[in-house]
Amino acid sequence: MSSRAVPAVLAAAATLLAALAVAPPGASAAGPRVQALVVGMNGWTVGPRTVTVGPTRVGRCRLGAGLPIGVLRALGQPFRARGSCRALYVFQVRSDRERGAGGWVYKVGRRIPSSSASDPAGRLRSGARVTWFWCRRAGRCQHTLVTSARAAGGRMRVTVTGYDDFGRGRRVAGATVIVRMAGSSRRQTYRTGADGTVVVPVRRGRTYRVDSRRTGLVRGFPIEVRSR
Repeated sequence: MSSRAVPAVLAAAATLLAALAVAPPGASAAGPRVQALVVGMNGWTVGPRTVTVGPTRVGRCRLGAGLPIGVLRALGQPFRARGSCRALYVFQVRSDRERGAGGWVYKVGRRIPSSSASDPAGRLRSGARVTWFWCRRAGRCQHTLVTSARAAGGRMRVTVTGYDDFGRGRRVAGATVIVRMAGSSRRQTYRTGADGTVVVPVRRGRTYRVDSRRTGLVRGFPIEVRSR
């Protein structure tokens, strides 16, 4: 290698290292991979689905990869937004438009972030769970459901918890729990008691898909549980 080529090689290496240092953990060049779900005003849903949240354009705004507003684009949902590029507000998804105290919000995990869905400070990390949903009353949205379960000795205890805007949870009584064994199309349904839990029979060594629903609350993401 000639002495003239050395500086160019060193410069290219420095550029690559700098790019790697800036990239958030778990992110790819195309954008983070997240679990995404959209729940409309009358309960229609898209997802849950794992999507790559790449760069997108909203009106005149060119937005980078990994922003929550890009989740809607990744799921192929038509939406409308207004505001400055760093503070876009989604006021319509499909035909569901803001009205009165109701409108669209999103959660990352169990809580509603304080930042706009287009704010670069709110970039998503790979593995995040993002839920866009129609909130009936801004500031006091209906709770979103989270299902958890442990299985051992031929029994599985399922717990259903509802979370408010700030990620505060409480057990949900009367929730419908849907259980399906991997490789089977047969589903069995159960209902949580006053403590938000239900115990169901399972086979040892098998994997189960568990989900939950409750009228008036926002559905969550199904989970997989391996029985010991």
